[in-house]
Amino acid sequence: MDSTFILAIWAASACVTALLCWKAMVIGRRFNLLDVPDERKIHSTATPLMGGVVLLGAFLPLAILMALQTATSPRLDQLLI
Repeated sequence: MDSTFILAIWAASACVTALLCWKAMVIGRRFNLLDVPDERKIHSTATPLMGGVVLLGAFLPLAILMALQTATSPRLDQLLI
């Protein structure tokens, strides 16, 4: 597999994650999906609860793209899944 393809996948993943993080914070505050601090929490302000959605939304499509790209490769050690 070409190293420029891997670099492009990494860059796309970073950009998608940054965009989704920003959007998830806005959506979390709009729909009141917040982790409110209490005596057991470290943070002092309400924090949006959308981190897992962001990671899944950024990782899954790019992992599928990477798997489809490597599925055509004759080398089994390059398969993602």
